[in-house]
Amino acid sequence: MVVDNQTGDHNVMQPSLFKIGGELLMGYARHHGPENSSMEILRSTDDGASFGEPNFVWSHCGERRFSTFNCFVPLKDGRVLMPVQCGTEIFKANDHQRVTCYISEDRCRTWQRQAGVIDLPMRGAMEPSVAQLDDGELICSLRTQLGSVFIARSGDCGHSWNTPQPSGLTAPEACTSLAMLPGTQRLGLFWNGASYVYPHHHFGPRTPLSVAVSDDRGHTWRRLGDIETQPRHEFTNLSCTFLRDGRAALSYMSGPETPDGNFNRTRLELRCALISRVFLES
Repeated sequence: MVVDNQTGDHNVMQPSLFKIGGELLMGYARHHGPENSSMEILRSTDDGASFGEPNFVWSHCGERRFSTFNCFVPLKDGRVLMPVQCGTEIFKANDHQRVTCYISEDRCRTWQRQAGVIDLPMRGAMEPSVAQLDDGELICSLRTQLGSVFIARSGDCGHSWNTPQPSGLTAPEACTSLAMLPGTQRLGLFWNGASYVYPHHHFGPRTPLSVAVSDDRGHTWRRLGDIETQPRHEFTNLSCTFLRDGRAALSYMSGPETPDGNFNRTRLELRCALISRVFLES
């Protein structure tokens, strides 16, 4: 056990690994209650055999903040970005979430919160996934309750964001994973390519698990296909890592729905799909 709950913690969630400058970092969020959280980073110089004491992105901030999977986004100028979802409370009726970013200039030892905020109607902007284009522009895909994956853009590393726009990809309220395909100008997006169902508790099923690509900086998208199609299942909490041979390793959570159509969080699996570079570049 590397990290466990401490006295007063509600949980510890969403660990993310990142290699930088010969060190292995592990970031994770501690939730101390519905309206308080901390984000900690552990460092290892022996590839995870041992970790030192944590440093903080934020500590007991009086707000429910958390980063998403693959929370460390290396930028082309050597800095590291961390997109964050924040709100005064969560998992309650009429909660509202926004997205902002932290940035580090010293290999993730200290962090500054950027001024830019992404917001949307209904439950708001959630679970950001960020990729950087060759010219430095940031592209952010968002979980929403609006029937589509929404895309936001920043030309100043998160100091400001444009008004998010629908991607044209229909979606329920569910997370996404966005990435630049290595060695290309193509963006890849993993999401639940399902119908938008307004009476549904999350505005539609979280199946199938799908992949789309964009060759025009995320302005238009082409659906390549589905990775998982099992009905009455939930595929969520997506995280994409590219291997040295160009394949994408997509990890995600899977579980069956209950008989009444709710998500069954007592029978969960962690899965990984290996997706060929040939498929992603087709």
